[in-house]
Amino acid sequence: MQIKMLSKVSLIAVIAGSLAAVGVAPASADAMRERVFDKAQVALGLDPVDAQTSVAGLEIEHDGTSATAEFMDLSISVDALTPHSDTTRTEDGVRVMSLLQLGNSSAEFTVGLPDGADLERSGEGYLITSRVGDGKIVYGEIETPWAVDANGKSLKTSYSYADGVLTQEVDTEGAKFPVVADPKIRFGTSDGPGMYWNLWGHEAKTISAFALSVAGLTTAGGCVVAGKMPKAGYIIQGICSFVGVPTMKGIISSVSKIFKSTKISSAGCYQIKIVPRGNKFKKVNAKNCK
Repeated sequence: MQIKMLSKVSLIAVIAGSLAAVGVAPASADAMRERVFDKAQVALGLDPVDAQTSVAGLEIEHDGTSATAEFMDLSISVDALTPHSDTTRTEDGVRVMSLLQLGNSSAEFTVGLPDGADLERSGEGYLITSRVGDGKIVYGEIETPWAVDANGKSLKTSYSYADGVLTQEVDTEGAKFPVVADPKIRFGTSDGPGMYWNLWGHEAKTISAFALSVAGLTTAGGCVVAGKMPKAGYIIQGICSFVGVPTMKGIISSVSKIFKSTKISSAGCYQIKIVPRGNKFKKVNAKNCK
């Protein structure tokens, strides 16, 4: 783990009581702070040690305050605004943790997203998405939040998001301080890192019907020319602007082949992995397209 330097006096005031309760005699302020963050993760069955490898194509940069996950030309970042924080890299993302002192019940994080993307509520967390046609692209997610007190007790916690700032509220009634609160960013979904396109069946049918024309137009004039195409144009231009012409041609080919061999409902929602390009095209819950 990478540790942010803090003054010994400040740290002792914040966490010495917690460490004494668990019988730890830390040699330094950094060791004290690391022990608290490690203890919180272990209490939830999480590994407090940085993963030595990441899933293929995913790069993670992090320090004691912030973290950035990059996949190809796409980047998602989270920066803790509280004075005491730490990070732990996982195989598919990174945890950015904040230490709440006595009297504090919330932590704030700035969130950096790909151009055109936004956070969309999904359960207790958020999806990172962009709208394309009637469907959407999913880049990643901010997972369900967690918070743990100094005794390892899980606390009720929730998110709110506005103007690029993610706020995590924690119910600290009866909690033993300090409290560790955490959002985790994951690039991609549980199916792996990358960009996932969720589109309605009627969009898949439209694109498939125009597959040959789309391939020709993207080759001749790129995304702008393809975007002028009747019916399919607005969908093509939207997705093409994110993935580029070569990838767009591959996506059109994949969708067309799948459509010809699979029964597709116009009202159904379907998902295909577009970066890196995959061949799986599956039906998913309609909420994924809304």
